[in-house]
Amino acid sequence: MMSKTPKPETKTPNNWLLIGIIIVLVAGLFLAVGYIIYPFLHQESPTLNQTNNTTANNTTANNTTANNTTANNTTANNTTANRTGINTTPTQSADEVMATSQVVDPETFQRNAGNMIGKNVALTGKIFSINGNTFLIYTEQINGVYMDDVVFVKVNGKIRDTIVNNDLADVYATVEGKTEYPTAAGGINKVPLVIVYPENIRVLGHQQ
Repeated sequence: MMSKTPKPETKTPNNWLLIGIIIVLVAGLFLAVGYIIYPFLHQESPTLNQTNNTTANNTTANNTTANNTTANNTTANNTTANRTGINTTPTQSADEVMATSQVVDPETFQRNAGNMIGKNVALTGKIFSINGNTFLIYTEQINGVYMDDVVFVKVNGKIRDTIVNNDLADVYATVEGKTEYPTAAGGINKVPLVIVYPENIRVLGHQQ
């Protein structure tokens, strides 16, 4: 009787160990990929940042411009108000002003000029203190000499070169209210303010 030869034992690979190794490798791969792409996923768009920054800068610039404009306008309006009492731009022609001007009593005009804004008046007196496009004019005579009741005159244009201090003149002008000017003695004089076209200053003569 023949004896059976035993078969050699076959070692079965540890499948669980292999699976574990594979899982570890796959997990490591995912971690590596995640580490690489994470900064890109959380990085803000340069275009968006640039757009936001540009918008913010433009807004700031616009606000600054608006504020400066407001400040400049306020300053200009305050200056005009302090100097003239009203921001007046002539709306009538020189001929219309002359045709509708009324003679006013100098003393009454001194008191009521603030209530006569926009009215056209005819003044007669002696010009003095010519300065650029402004001058003063005495409208009241004392002993035949013009030396009282000063009116401040703005010329809507350029004063003619032929007009000089101490000229006697008729002035057909529009009332703007009252204004102040410094006196030679260091005080402040508050007087009526009018605006006149150059052609509505009619020189009558000269008085020292």
